[in-house]
Amino acid sequence: MSTTRRGVVTVSIENPEKLIVSFPYNLGLIEKVKSVQGYRWDKENKHWSFPTNTNGTLGKILETFEGEEIHIHRELVESIDPSLQANLSANVVASPENIGTKQSLHSFEDLRRKFGHANSKTT
Repeated sequence: MSTTRRGVVTVSIENPEKLIVSFPYNLGLIEKVKSVQGYRWDKENKHWSFPTNTNGTLGKILETFEGEEIHIHRELVESIDPSLQANLSANVVASPENIGTKQSLHSFEDLRRKFGHANSKTT
C-alpha cells in the first residue's frame, strides 16, 4: 500500500452552503486540503467539506490542488473567477451531475471557450 500514489480530486457541491472535496487516501493530498481554511472532515461520508459562503473558497481549493487531476462539478465552473480560469491547467475537467464517472467529461479548455464568451465583452 503506497501513500504516494496520486488520485483524482473531485470537487462538487452538496447544497448551496457546502462544497465537497474527495480523493483516494493520500497523505500529500490530505496535507494540501488541510491548508485551505474552513475545512471539515466528514468521517461518515469520507470527504472534506468547505463552506461556500467564504469568499474565494473554490478558487483556493483549485489553486491548492494545482497540478493534480481535478474533476469539478459543471455547476461550479460558472462560479470560478475568470482570472483563475485563465491560469487553470488542462488537468481540470468539468463533469455533469454523475461526477466521479468518465461519462461526459469535458476538458476545461472546452468549457473556457464555451463560458468565456459569456464572461467577455464584445466590441
